[in-house]
Amino acid sequence: MNNWPQQVRNDISQYGYHFIHVFGGGVPDYYYTIGNSESIGVELCVAGASFYSSDELLEVIKIATQEIRSFPFGTQLQVSFSLPEVTGQMSLGVTHRSWLREIGLKAVEWYKPKKITMLQILPPADVRFIDHSDLSKEFDPEAQSAWRWISQPWKQPWSIDSQAQVDIAVLRGSVVKEVIRWSDTSYAMVSKEYDSIESEDLREIPVSIVFAHDDSIGSCLKGLEVGHGMCRQSKEDEWEYLR
Repeated sequence: MNNWPQQVRNDISQYGYHFIHVFGGGVPDYYYTIGNSESIGVELCVAGASFYSSDELLEVIKIATQEIRSFPFGTQLQVSFSLPEVTGQMSLGVTHRSWLREIGLKAVEWYKPKKITMLQILPPADVRFIDHSDLSKEFDPEAQSAWRWISQPWKQPWSIDSQAQVDIAVLRGSVVKEVIRWSDTSYAMVSKEYDSIESEDLREIPVSIVFAHDDSIGSCLKGLEVGHGMCRQSKEDEWEYLR
């Protein structure tokens, strides 16, 4: 990391901004820029958009930066745009300063003591899932449960770095009906039989996000051994081992 400041300067010089992708720690992946303040007056962030790949989100930030450059300063919130071959309009929203301390720390440190403004890139409404948060509201780990463990201690018996394959229905908030443990830190958590789901309909998110949305999966996870699975038909049902 000793060459990190020089890498940031090089990226700003070559691309206009430096791109940071933060993952792990039991919270949604998030992405933000350093350097856009110098050209468009704001930094950009994407928080909890697991519907998209990292490459797609890098392209999102690139397109958003280009679009903002054509708008007069102070009118950036009027910007909307879309990705090639991806339906739906993305837009921009303000980010409450409390979130800068949580997910934009390196940008804050880079410009310190100067204050920065960060805008959130908002996915289309129909793909704002259980890992999405409205960053215009003050950070509250209880109200924004997917982000709870960015500030609260992890007390569950499984690793906070555990990841789950989930289907789009679970991302939308549907009940987890089948859980399979692939390894110590890898699971499937889906709304129907895992074998019936097409691979393009699966995404990977931290188990902690699913647990924050529905803590009834906790009773299943505590005793589930690697190579085994459990299922249920509704949230009220007891978990049973897969046959």
